[in-house]
Amino acid sequence: MSSDRKQQTVAVLGASPKSERHANQAMRLLAQRGHHAILINLVIDEIEGEKCYPSVGSVPEPINTITMYLGKARSDPLGAEIVTRKPKRII
Repeated sequence: MSSDRKQQTVAVLGASPKSERHANQAMRLLAQRGHHAILINLVIDEIEGEKCYPSVGSVPEPINTITMYLGKARSDPLGAEIVTRKPKRII
């Protein structure tokens, strides 16, 4: 893996403190692979010692990729906010 790829910032939208959730597993794998994971959760301030942001718009740095772990009802209203951040990928 190239060093540029390791520096990518990946936002985990719907980050969860529950280890059985896919969002939690994703944030662990991202960290293991050298990516900078940004956790986004509307109601939780911190997960496993990592700060959580309440929205995509509140993240203070550029976001390369956004991974979404929210259902349609919760993710649809966030479309404009996500597009405004201009991520290279949305998963």
